[in-house]
Parts: sequence; C-alpha cells; structure tokens
Amino acid sequence: MSDDRFPLNEVLGFPTDNHSDDAFKHRDEKLCRFSDYLTECNKTNAGQVIGTCSNQHKGDEYIVCPHRMEEDNLLFEDAATEALGEGAVYEVLKEVRLQYEDGGSVGDIDFILVDVEQGKVQDFASLEVQTVYTSGNSSRPVNHFLENPREREYFDWRAKVEEINSDDSQGNTSYVSPDWKSSHRKRLVPQVLQKGRILNEWGITQVVATQDALFNDLGKEFQEVEPEQADLIWLLYDIELDEEQNLYNLTLKKVIYSTFKDFQDTFSEEKEPETKGDFEERLKSDLGGDKQLQLFS
Repeated sequence: MSDDRFPLNEVLGFPTDNHSDDAFKHRDEKLCRFSDYLTECNKTNAGQVIGTCSNQHKGDEYIVCPHRMEEDNLLFEDAATEALGEGAVYEVLKEVRLQYEDGGSVGDIDFILVDVEQGKVQDFASLEVQTVYTSGNSSRPVNHFLENPREREYFDWRAKVEEINSDDSQGNTSYVSPDWKSSHRKRLVPQVLQKGRILNEWGITQVVATQDALFNDLGKEFQEVEPEQADLIWLLYDIELDEEQNLYNLTLKKVIYSTFKDFQDTFSEEKEPETKGDFEERLKSDLGGDKQLQLFS
C-alpha cells in the first residue's frame, strides 16, 4: 500500500487485498489467525469485533494487536530459547498476577514461561508483549471494509472521514494513526520498570517482545552485554509480506541483550527540583494575575 488513503493493513489475519476463501472465512466468522488459544478475535469495541491486526502509515506497517505477535508460537519459542536455554521444555501461562506482600496487585505479566521437570518448577522467565497504540477510530473503517472487501480493499477513508465528521457528536471519526509515544511512555516503560524491580530482585529474566520500529522510537541506546549476563532481553520483530501467498509473516529482526539496571538508570533519572525560594518567587509573580481566584468581594 503506497499511501495513507486507507489505514488498514491486516484485518482478521489477512491483508485487505487478500480475497482467498480462507480470508473470507476469517472475515465472516470473525476468527483470529494467530493465537492458538483463541478461536474468535477478541479485539472489540462496544461489543463489536474490530479485528485489526496491523495498520499502515506512510507506507510502513505497524502491529496493533498483541495476538498478532503470536503467529506460529515463534514468540514463545524465541523467548524460551533466550531466557531458559536452547531446547528448554516449558509451559506457558498467560496473564499471571504479580502482587505485593499485602496482596495488592503490581500488575499482570503477559506470559510466564515455566521450565517444569517432574511437576516441579525448575526455572521461569517473564514475557511482556507490546504493540502500537493508535489514535482515531479503527472500528468504522474496519466495518466499512468488511461490508464489501473486494471493492473496498484500498478505500479512501480520509474522504469518508470528512464526509461523516460533521454528524458525529462523539468525535470518533479521526483518521487512524500510530501513537508511538503513548505506546512506550504510558505502557512499555512503566510496565518494565514496575514489574522488573521485583523480578530483578528474584533473579528472573525479563523478555520484552515488540516491533523494531516501536523500540527504535524509544530513542535510547542500551548498553549491550553478553547473552549470559543479560537479565532484560529484547526480541524485536517485524512483519514481512510473502507476495506469492499474499500473507504477512512475523519475522525476528534482532535480539538485544541488556540489563534491568541499565534500563532503570535510563528511565528513572530525576531532574533536580527548583528550590522552595524559587517557587515562592513564582507565587509572588502570580498574585494579582489571571491565576488568582477572586473569592472575596
């Protein structure tokens, strides 16, 4: 797709210009093509299936659904190999709660890879999966596309937005685009820091799987270490088009071996606050201005 007239790239597992029988079966039955433990797509809005796996922006594809990262279970195999060792026999647990001593929740870990031998936990590693958040409304272009996929594979949604924007009181017609900053500032970084403090204290390896473009948008360079020294491992993926099958394939592009301490030092830096005296001077300048409430007559 060469322009941004249409934001969708993969819907319910298939490129929008894939009109195979299998593609129509997934569209008709709202099936997920990528997750072994899901049958129907669970990406919904107000009870309706959205079904977006990846979108496109300025000619580049970006993954928007975490289940898209689970294609053929490569994600789990790669994570287990890196964190538990080559040939590890493991089980996968999803959405495992990490909690404080008093029972309060730290948050759910996306996946735990457990090395089990004779019913005993020998080792385990955490796996967090982060895809790209979007701004705008995805359900409308998807529903419009699914009404007539053959005729609307590259529909000019920008023109449609302008057409229906005037009668949408909810303001939900904005064009769909990637929100890189929110993806890592509001989700990825806080999650790794919050859970990582506990996991690192336990000596447990964290694996983070994300798209290479999202990782690059962090704008940080981490000190890379030897694999055996790493306790924070980054699996960076992308999707590549197989033109013959007209399907995108998840591809591991790079593995980065780093440490939680380096990540923590990079993202936990605190600037020196202003002094109390400087703050009081600003208070004086604000008195009598538009920030002061006129409470008394």
